[in-house]
Amino acid sequence: MALETNTDLPSDGASRETPRTIRAHKGVPLAPEALYAFLATLDNHWLLTDRFVSLVSLHGPVESRTGGEIMIRGPLGLRRHASTWLDTDEPGLRLVGTALVGRRTTARVTWALTRIPDGTDVELIVSVIAAGLADRALLIVATPWLRRRLLGAIDRLEQQTVAERPAERDAPPAST
Repeated sequence: MALETNTDLPSDGASRETPRTIRAHKGVPLAPEALYAFLATLDNHWLLTDRFVSLVSLHGPVESRTGGEIMIRGPLGLRRHASTWLDTDEPGLRLVGTALVGRRTTARVTWALTRIPDGTDVELIVSVIAAGLADRALLIVATPWLRRRLLGAIDRLEQQTVAERPAERDAPPAST
């Protein structure tokens, strides 16, 4: 398991700050195809959330979701609404989506799956592409908190997919 922060990405001109990339990764004892099958069904993503992220709604028909709406509760009681959508779907390898938080903050979220001898290295990456001043300041303070959320999501992915039967939870919110 590893947690990393990389601030050496080239700027896209959307912000005066260099985009920040926060990564977490962990080996999971399952083939990439099995993990991808779980992740490719966006209805499953609510099973990967913790008490800081709530799924508000999903967009598109069941089994063909295109994104959704989430509520993020952060440090100091901060609450942020995000609209999300799926950008790239590389079967067995990677899912890439975008989250628009407010009017000025955009992040790319990537699930990358790499086969390793005992299973799959699962990497969850959040790259903040553009951010308003308040979100840039918050990101500096909240980076360790966000890293823990990412690793927790990978842990929950492992729990949901390695167990013989996924944990049962209430159904996800209705579609919009």
